[in-house]
This record gives sequence, C-alpha cells and structure tokens, in this order.
Amino acid sequence: MGLDFAGMGSSLFNVLLLGLAFGAGLPLIFSLGIKALSLNAVVADGGHHVPSTEGKVLASVCFTIVGLFALAGLLLITEKSIIHYLGFDPIPFDDVKK
Repeated sequence: MGLDFAGMGSSLFNVLLLGLAFGAGLPLIFSLGIKALSLNAVVADGGHHVPSTEGKVLASVCFTIVGLFALAGLLLITEKSIIHYLGFDPIPFDDVKK
C-alpha cells in the first residue's frame, strides 16, 4: 500500500486554486461593486455623493454575483438536510451520495 503523491498534489493544487478564487476573488468582486458606486458620481446638494446609473448597474451585477455564490455555498452545505426534511434536491446535478 503506497501513497499516491501525484493524486495528493493534484488535490492540493485544486484546493489551493479554489481557495484563492473564493477567498480572494469574491471579496475582490464585492470591492469592485463598492468602487463602481463612485463611478461618475456627482455631488448633490448637501454634499453627499449620488452614484450614476452606470455605477448602480455595475455594482448590482457585482453584488448579484457574490450573492449567488453565497447562496450556492449555503445550498451545498445544507443539501442533505434539505433533501431529508423537504424531500427535494436543490442541486440535482452534483454527485453527492444521498
């Protein structure tokens, strides 16, 4: 019985890549959404900034992407409980053994 170092290295690389993508990528997208709110913003009466329509649309897209990933993560974590208590599979295309 030997150790499969190539398989372990491949798995480690996959975990590292996904950790970087979700650990740094999603906060980056969120921060781009915050930054987009100041895109072509104008100063209104009273000194507060009003974001432009383009900035609002871009920020909404960024926040929607982050929200969808958060929802997908919650569904993956609670998938077996949802199947058990509600009787349907929220993610039918994955290969989790039921």
